[in-house]
This record gives sequence, structure tokens and C-alpha cells, in this order.
Amino acid sequence: MAGARKGKKKGAKAAQDAPVAASAKGKAARAQEGTPPKEQLHDGPSLAVLPDAVLLQILSWLPVEDLLRAARVCRRWRKLTARPEAWRHADVVMTSSTCKKQVWLLERAPQLRLLDMSGLATADDWGFEHDEAVWDAWERLDCMDCPARQLDIRVERDGCAKIGLLEKWGPKLERLKLRLGTWFSQFGRERGQLHVAIKEVGKMDLLTHLDLTYELHKGAHGGYDKELGKGCPSLVSFTFHFPTVQDYKHWKEVVLDVLTHKSGQLTELALLASDKCPEVPAELWPAIGRCTQLRRLAVPTPPGLAVVGQLPLLRDLSLQPSKNASLPRKTREALLSGHAVLGALQRLELQLPPPMRGSADRMAALLDELLSRICSEVRCLSLTGGCYPAAVMAGLLKDVTRMPALTELRLCAVKDIESEHLGQLAASGRLKVVCLKDISMKLEASLESSLSALGRSLHLKIH
Repeated sequence: MAGARKGKKKGAKAAQDAPVAASAKGKAARAQEGTPPKEQLHDGPSLAVLPDAVLLQILSWLPVEDLLRAARVCRRWRKLTARPEAWRHADVVMTSSTCKKQVWLLERAPQLRLLDMSGLATADDWGFEHDEAVWDAWERLDCMDCPARQLDIRVERDGCAKIGLLEKWGPKLERLKLRLGTWFSQFGRERGQLHVAIKEVGKMDLLTHLDLTYELHKGAHGGYDKELGKGCPSLVSFTFHFPTVQDYKHWKEVVLDVLTHKSGQLTELALLASDKCPEVPAELWPAIGRCTQLRRLAVPTPPGLAVVGQLPLLRDLSLQPSKNASLPRKTREALLSGHAVLGALQRLELQLPPPMRGSADRMAALLDELLSRICSEVRCLSLTGGCYPAAVMAGLLKDVTRMPALTELRLCAVKDIESEHLGQLAASGRLKVVCLKDISMKLEASLESSLSALGRSLHLKIH
């Protein structure tokens, strides 16, 4: 009898343990598949039915404040928001009026993508009213570890506090957008700070992307920026904004030094024009031609665009002339001289020059030669600006639709688009995406039907 009772007790215990073991196995299986447990499907939030991979994609597009709220929804979401994938697009823009709230976010955010401090004044800035919130923000920032992989910062006049952050956070930064203000180098104290700022940038071993705006005041001493070329061992992308003040000597040395030392590692280069400096100086083009690893190049035109023939890996070309640059004849010669390399481009961005006086046919001939004959492998074409007669615009779009590999077209700030032009795009069998931004359309009775036809035939984006 005693043996029978023992057997019954063991059987009952095994029967009780079986559901527990099955539940444990089910939880382990769901954890491997990234699916939520059964109880969360009924009692949890509505998004609980989604697997972890999908939830991470959704969370990664939330603002920082909403991401912090999401961490309090449930234990599962708290674990997801702690992963770096959830912060891929997280940005914080800090200004003097919102710094108190933004610092609160920074102290709780694990890793931002971008911290934009260009609009935040320092307590030492001249003419700045000493606000207690800004003083407190700088004190808390000074005690904080680097909160972002990318930093956008503007240093102007007395920028000791911001240079201090560059020194403190620099070793962990991967991307930096540094804007040195026009008056930063006018006086002796600021000259010393300029040297320190550039020296700190040169020490950033993890920095891969540098975007530099350097407004050196006329008459200030140069020679500080040799640190850029010798430092930044991981640099692969360099963007330089031409100054808007007439210092025609020093900034060329800055760019030339970087191109000379980084010619074998740069894959992206952008030299962006200004009204005072509308073109790349001739002495810089040979150095650009020696950067044989370039895959993306953004420059104003001309005079030395033929150097692209020395860049065998180039796949992305952006021509962005300033509004005061004189282009027509030089543009034709420069573009057509780069025939071999232009034929391998996959993305072309072109700011259309103003119509030539006397004849629009020459513009049509240039665009026909460029788009339909040379750039045969271009998949994405972006055209900005331009106001041409309807016949010239129709011819341009006809050339576009004949490009054999083109699947995406972006038109920005193009004037007087007609329904006939949209019909041409809708009839193209190759285009998959058309993006229209800041364009003006002529009001016609058939305009609405043309837009509808364009939307049915491909993916249409209108900004």
C-alpha cells in the first residue's frame, strides 16, 4: 500500500511539473524566434504581437523623448530601447532656449546618432545675457560622457566651453560638423583657441567624416591646420565649405594639406562653393586627381572637371555651381572631356545653368550629349534649377526617359512644368521613382489627370 501511495504521489508530481516544463520550453523557443510570450499577446500593448526585429525598426524612427517613454511600457520594450539599433536615427537639437530640457534627455539617452549644438550659446559669448539655464546646461555637459556618435557644433568668438567639449568627447566621435565663425580669428585670444580646436580635431582617431566651415578673418595668421592632414587616421569623407570672406590664400592650404595626406584613403570629397569663391582653384585639381579611391565627388564647375578621368572608382558626381559662377561654354567642355569616367556613373546631381543668351538649342544639345549618350549607367538623376522654354524642357525629359539604366528622377526648383512633361515621365517604362520638390507647374485642365497617371505608373513624391 505504501508503495502504491508513493507511486501515486510521484505521478501527480510529474503531472504538475509537465506543464511548467512545457511552458519553459515554449518561452525559450519564443525567445529564439523573437516573438512575445503568450500572456503579452492578450495583456500587453497592441504592438506586442510584432517580433523584436520589426519593433526595433519602428522604435528607431521615434524622437528621443518618445524612445525614453517607450522604455517604460513594459520589460520587453525596456530591453529593446537599450539596444543600439533603436537609436540609429535619434537626434537632439540643442538651443539656448531649450537647453534645460535637452540636457535632461541627454542624461538618459544611451547613444544618440546626432547632437546639434550649433544654436547653443556659451556663457562666455560676447553680448550673451547670462541665463541660469545655459550656465547649468554647460556645467552638466562638462560632467557628461560623449552622448552621440555625430556632433554638429559652431564655435564663434570666445568658444572655450565648446572647445573643451571637443577635447573631452573627441576620442569617441565618428562624425563632426565644425563651423568656425567669421570673427573667431580676429583677435589674439581667439587665434590661440583656433589652434587648439583644429589640434583637437586632428587627435580624433575614430573620426571618419569631417564637415568643416572655416571663416578666417582677413589678415589673421594661418598655418594652424597642418594638424588635419597629419591627424584623423580614419578619415574617409571630407567636406569643406568655401569661405564667404575674401581670404584667398590660407583656406587653399587647408584643403591642399588634407588632400595631400589623405589621397589614398578618401572615398568622399565635397568642395562647396560660395559667392566669394564660386570655383575650385586650379591648384587644387591635381591634388583631387590623385585621390584615386574617390567614389563620390561634389564640386562646382569648372575649370578642371576633366580630372575626373583620373578617378576610376567614381560612381557619384554632384556639380553644384554657385549662382554667380559663369558656366555655359566651360561646362560643356568640362563635362564632355570626362566621357570615360562619366559613362560609369551611377548617380548624377546637376544644377542646371541659366539659359544661354541667343539660343536654347545649344543647351538642349549639351543636355542631350550628357544624359543620353555619356551617362549610360546612371540610376539616379537629380536636376536642380532651370527655367527653359517648353520645347527645351520637353527635349530634356525625353533624353531623361531614354537613359537605359535610370530608375529614379529628382526634380528640384524647376520652373514651369507642364502636364505634357508629366505625361512624358508617366509613359517611361524604366522609371520607378519620381520626386518633385519646390517646382512650379502651369495650371492646366489636364494637370490633375497627368499627376494621377504619374502616380499610378510609378512611385511619386511631391514636397
